[in-house]
Amino acid sequence: MVRLLLDNGAELNATDRDGYTPLHIAIDQNSFNAADELLVAGADVNSRAEWKHTPLHTSVSTGNIQMVEKILIEGAQINAKDRLGRTPLHWAAEKGDLLSQNF
Repeated sequence: MVRLLLDNGAELNATDRDGYTPLHIAIDQNSFNAADELLVAGADVNSRAEWKHTPLHTSVSTGNIQMVEKILIEGAQINAKDRLGRTPLHWAAEKGDLLSQNF
């Protein structure tokens, strides 16, 4: 579905009213295949939503290690800070997610 929409002119890095891109949404919904398709198409891995969090912040918040690894491989800024100055590591620590803290 993602490929079909992109092939027919859908804007890859479009944002909703809160600044979320399709990549943020795919990650939030744990849709690895959709996120992968968006990344292959060139989605901005360091895009910022309204609160300045990136797809990596979103990946950490879902606890999906596979997605965190994929986003890092694609060039996500590991020390990107959200509006409150928190990095993805802060988010992982807040969740108590020890696996995410290993990156």
